[in-house]
Amino acid sequence: MMDNGLAAYIEVKGFQKIVIFTDENLLSLYPHFFDFIDNSKKEFIVLPRGEAAKTLAVYENVCMQLLEKNIGRKALIINWGGGSISDFGGFVASTYKRGCTMVNVPTTLLAMIDAAIGGKNALNVGGVKNAAGTFYLPDMVVTEPSFLKTLPQNEILNGFGELLKYALISNGELWEELKNSESVSAKGIRKEWIDFCQNYKESIVKRDFYDNGERHLLNFGHTVGHALESLFAPALSHGHAVALGCVIAAYISYNKNFISKKVFQEIHDFVRKHYSFLSLNDEQIDAILRLCRNDKKNDGGSLKFILLSKIGEAFETDVSEVELRAALGNVFG
Repeated sequence: MMDNGLAAYIEVKGFQKIVIFTDENLLSLYPHFFDFIDNSKKEFIVLPRGEAAKTLAVYENVCMQLLEKNIGRKALIINWGGGSISDFGGFVASTYKRGCTMVNVPTTLLAMIDAAIGGKNALNVGGVKNAAGTFYLPDMVVTEPSFLKTLPQNEILNGFGELLKYALISNGELWEELKNSESVSAKGIRKEWIDFCQNYKESIVKRDFYDNGERHLLNFGHTVGHALESLFAPALSHGHAVALGCVIAAYISYNKNFISKKVFQEIHDFVRKHYSFLSLNDEQIDAILRLCRNDKKNDGGSLKFILLSKIGEAFETDVSEVELRAALGNVFG
């Protein structure tokens, strides 16, 4: 399953050292994927799985390993794995010796359509997701959909939450296709869905790389989603949390008369069909509000939210804590 484009790129660039960040699961499933790289040039660094990799402690440990292996700034870093590896590996590549070349090889649906695209890299700090981060683009992203065949169902659903987001903010036809799909499975994920999400995100990133305006739209469902993920990790995956966050954003959109009750109900029912809902008490709602205050989009004390004006069209606006509390209580209370 070696990608000829990646092999040709490495040969042309002539890297003397290639560091591959991955996890044990991938190494056991695809032990020969990087056999085309000479053993004398490559080093594997195995990271903890999931969000456990994205900590300052792991970052320091990995940097120490790179120093001990005499890895210079002209080395290539390959992030081979899911979204957490793209986030973490990108952070390392952008900061180690002030920047190394990197390539992303995403292996999950979430990484293929979101985390590996766009140059955002991050660590979690103090229980706040992606509190420390950089903007740093990979030289290339190698997408191999056959990786999806070995993903467990919960990981397909993890990526599907981001796919839902793309449909709701930018593509009514995609929403109709998702809404009419009976089940969510690796076999049912279409290559054209992946291509659309990648192209859409890349087009926005090209216009707003540093996330000062239009790129905020990609955070639909994420303000509450990140708070839920931080509060209930590791039981709640990123995509599950984002899907629930989409329901909250849709409810606020309905409550502020931007979309109809019918549209909100369709979104609510679709997410409930594929994901379990939460039952939140007042203490948990208070915690979610505290976490939402730390969202990077906030400015001057107000909560910045991405809401829907219709299916396929979104915009940014202020939402009060009273409105957010009411939404959480009505949907998950």
